[in-house]
Amino acid sequence: MMILTDAQKLEILRANPAAHAVYQQPLEEGGIVTILVDAQHPHNPLTLPLEVSRHPIEIRVTPPFTDLRLPLQYAADTCYNEPVPGGVQIQPQRAAWVGTLGAGCRFLSQDGHQRWGILSNWHVMCPTPTDRGHPICQPRDDKPPIAHLEDWEPVSPAKVNTFDAAVADAKINHLHTIGPFIHCLGKISPKILVPKINMQVCKCGRTTNLTYGFCVAVDAAVQVGYGDFTATFTGQAIFTDPHDPFSAPGDSGSLILQENNKRPVALLFAGNREQTIGSPLGPIANRFTLSFQFPE
Repeated sequence: MMILTDAQKLEILRANPAAHAVYQQPLEEGGIVTILVDAQHPHNPLTLPLEVSRHPIEIRVTPPFTDLRLPLQYAADTCYNEPVPGGVQIQPQRAAWVGTLGAGCRFLSQDGHQRWGILSNWHVMCPTPTDRGHPICQPRDDKPPIAHLEDWEPVSPAKVNTFDAAVADAKINHLHTIGPFIHCLGKISPKILVPKINMQVCKCGRTTNLTYGFCVAVDAAVQVGYGDFTATFTGQAIFTDPHDPFSAPGDSGSLILQENNKRPVALLFAGNREQTIGSPLGPIANRFTLSFQFPE
């Protein structure tokens, strides 16, 4: 059995407008290829590369994936005292949306200095135009900022993306506003873990709060709607809860953890009512020289 390459997954997405995700399970055995297609176009025949068409294929009809920001008019006003935990609502100043503070972290600033701050999504913390130092507030921008935007990796429709992430410096008036805790989950392990199929996970987000689920796919190629454009990603993990939604609009930016030991696994950024997409943390940690190791 063959193992699909990223190039083959992307070829399937580009050749089939109805398709919005391609993954393989179990990957190491060259298992069945799953293609998710838009519920509005379930009957369009798929165009597949010859070598893929000879492989076992499962076609599933699901809603398309979108980013999980929440429009500002639906936002709550729950304010948390410092140190602010992860898993709670944040809003960039003057933004028309809110999202979730993923977790406190340590990272390298653009000028090469080690900083303490917060991790969330690019599409949560970076309004247009994006400027270094932009205030990030909790819960909304009628409150003083808890951090200032430091670095980000833009998502673009013109490239193949690997994650949606940004970091902000949480030092305000010479004091840090953040700690190693996530609301409802307590202190997290600093050791990053690679997601695996069937891994039991949990997360805390501003909308669905504490939810549990498991990983159904790793190394998926997906298409995600960002309102005015669609972005393509490779190397993504997909999570689900068979009973309740694992996430909902407003949960963008949540940190997904392995359930048993609270080890960080992925950064949640998109989904639909059935499935949630998270970017594995390895590439994010490399990009920002990021860790979750707080001083004792």
